[in-house]
Formats: sequence, C-alpha cells, structure tokens
Amino acid sequence: MKSIISGKHFRININNKLVVHEHGAEPDSGAVGFRFFGKGSLLISNFEVHAL
Repeated sequence: MKSIISGKHFRININNKLVVHEHGAEPDSGAVGFRFFGKGSLLISNFEVHAL
C-alpha cells in the first residue's frame, strides 16, 4: 500500500494499482498515524516517509 498526500491531492495505491484519487481541502499540519482493527498478523516490510 502506498499513500501520497500533497497539498489538496490524495492518492492510495495497493499493489501498484490506483484505488483512491481525491482532491479536497489542504489538511492542517500535525501528527500522522495508523490504526488497525481486527485479528491476525500484520507484516510491514518497508516504511518510508518523504516530505513533498
């Protein structure tokens, strides 16, 4: 999964396939996080953060 947020532009890719492409109000600066619900395992093999 790849999430890209730049200004008013928001995209999410899953397995290199674009699944969300939205435009909206520019978010305020601040903290970012992830929340997962459910049972099972979660494996993160690569995590990168880039300032755009």
